[in-house]
Amino acid sequence: MVSDSSAEAEYVAAATASKQVQWLRMLAAEWRINLHRTPTPFYITDHPLEPTRLHIDNSGAICMIQANGPTRRSKHIDIKHHAVNERTRRGVIVPTKVHTTQQKADFLTKCLSRAKFEHNLALIRRPSSSCPFAPESSRGVTAQDRFFRFSGSQVRTN
Repeated sequence: MVSDSSAEAEYVAAATASKQVQWLRMLAAEWRINLHRTPTPFYITDHPLEPTRLHIDNSGAICMIQANGPTRRSKHIDIKHHAVNERTRRGVIVPTKVHTTQQKADFLTKCLSRAKFEHNLALIRRPSSSCPFAPESSRGVTAQDRFFRFSGSQVRTN
């Protein structure tokens, strides 16, 4: 798709990302993976999940997502992309404004200077303490601990 503006491109990207978020949430529910930030027993199936934050650095795209329907600026966008508005209303996602300097995915879509590229790479490598999928090394678990836990090996002292 060829976009007429950066807001439109971000809107379409957000629509695609929201579709993937919805699919992953349904898959996690099917596999009974707990996605709650606080421990929740698996037998509580009707407990709603918190909305997934979708980081967007374009204010125009956020306004189009939060609109109640296609706007004058977005009416030409294919209808399948407007499902992002519905997912926002249902609480599946919540568009969150992130400053351009903190947008982790910039180096995937833009030609950056070496300094900016290294800055974005450092942002991606920095684990988030709130992320349940953060590397265990950020939570005090070493690679050796993981090896012994998963291999069932015993630690020998000589």
